[in-house]
Amino acid sequence: VSDMCRSGRGCAWPDEVVFVTALFDDTTEMTPAGLTRAATSDSHERRREALVQRGEALLAWDCRLVLFAEPALMPRLKAARLRASGENGRKRTRFVPMELIDSKYAVHFAALRAMFDEKRQPAGAGAARSPIHVLRRWTKLHCLDAALRAFPTPQTSAFYWINFDAMQTALPPEPS
Repeated sequence: VSDMCRSGRGCAWPDEVVFVTALFDDTTEMTPAGLTRAATSDSHERRREALVQRGEALLAWDCRLVLFAEPALMPRLKAARLRASGENGRKRTRFVPMELIDSKYAVHFAALRAMFDEKRQPAGAGAARSPIHVLRRWTKLHCLDAALRAFPTPQTSAFYWINFDAMQTALPPEPS
């Protein structure tokens, strides 16, 4: 592993590789009617800032990145990416505004909620803690699909999912 990778600053990845991630804040609430956007408060604003900070190592990483996030997080994310990786990082990033309730899987939320109310979980849900948690997992597939459609060019050879805050506890992978 190179010194750059060991330092946590990340390694330069070729343009053929695209990493996809998403960041959804906790303003999506479960109500009897389904999912709704919650009103934001000062505590939500502090939480949003903390969420962006948790992903600073990823934002500093020299790679092509497609970042799906709540529209309210976009200004912070764009500024953090520019601050962390400069103009080159900004140019290698596609920011896609998206709310969790806009996921193509959100239509299944009522069924998910009913399953959890009955103390059941969908197959493959693993250790999901709530219907929102399952929806977030499924939404990763939605984001990957959208990223694949956004980069249909032959020079893009691989798409990888990476959790937004993964590099808090792990070093970034090095290009092989």
